Amino acid sequence: MPYATVDDLTMYYEEQGAPDGPPLVLLHNFTGTGATTWASQRPALGARCRLVVPDLREHGRTANPGGRAAMNHRQFARDAAALCRALGVERAVFCGTSSGAMLLLGDGSVRTLLFNEPVAAGSVRTASARPSRTGFP
Repeated sequence: MPYATVDDLTMYYEEQGAPDGPPLVLLHNFTGTGATTWASQRPALGARCRLVVPDLREHGRTANPGGRAAMNHRQFARDAAALCRALGVERAVFCGTSSGAMLLLGDGSVRTLLFNEPVAAGSVRTASARPSRTGFP
């Protein structure tokens, strides 16, 4: 089981798919985990992409040493950015559902450092559409 130390926590993540493909980070909803939320999409997405699928803070196999104060979308975004840096991912496409999508849109932590392209799925906020720069449809 892969874990990475990112800032103040040990974060669980899974990687699968095409190791040389474009990195695609899949972020789960608030009550989910990376493995359960994205289980049915991972085989198809992994055929072309290097998938990075974390469990966010206090979800699944990732603890939350920061307590309640660290349970917010800004911290989730910082954790996702730190995980990517720890894995050597310089730029990636990020896809999130529900809370996973909200953290992509609200804070600059992931966006300014890593965004190749954000994809919000089932978010309460939306991002403006723009042409794909990565070859994703």
